[in-house]
Amino acid sequence: MNKYLGQTVKIKIDRPLGSKHPKYDLFYPINYGYIEGTIAGDGEGIDAYILGEFEPLSEYEGKVIGIINRKNDNEDKLVLAKELNSYSKEQIQALTEFQERFFESDIITFDYIKKSIRNTVKALIKSEDKILVLEEVCKDETYYHLPGGGIEFLENNDDALKTS
Repeated sequence: MNKYLGQTVKIKIDRPLGSKHPKYDLFYPINYGYIEGTIAGDGEGIDAYILGEFEPLSEYEGKVIGIINRKNDNEDKLVLAKELNSYSKEQIQALTEFQERFFESDIITFDYIKKSIRNTVKALIKSEDKILVLEEVCKDETYYHLPGGGIEFLENNDDALKTS
């Protein structure tokens, strides 16, 4: 599920704002739907809460700003909004409490990943008795370093080196 963080996805709304849950006595104070063509832990599409929209919708395209990781259920939930980092964990918790109060969960937000330490990867490229280094001049000083760069969230070292 973490691969969805920060991504733009399209949601089919099957429980629009104001609708009643088909089995339980609760109403949806926000739009709720799923990504068509996906399979979650319950065998159905990956579900998503839509924040910041105040009219009932039939579909929605937005950014995944968080994931509700349910510890006592087989299905996590995505949280979408128009802009990344537009809701804090506390706001997400408050807005999804109508349904999430029945589950023990953690909320993973995109802003956490953005603020976390960024790992880097370097390559040691050798041909015969020579090693490839990059030369950089900064303020009349010359520096040499190995090729490489930053590792994006959930990217492995090999893929990061290929795109450096």
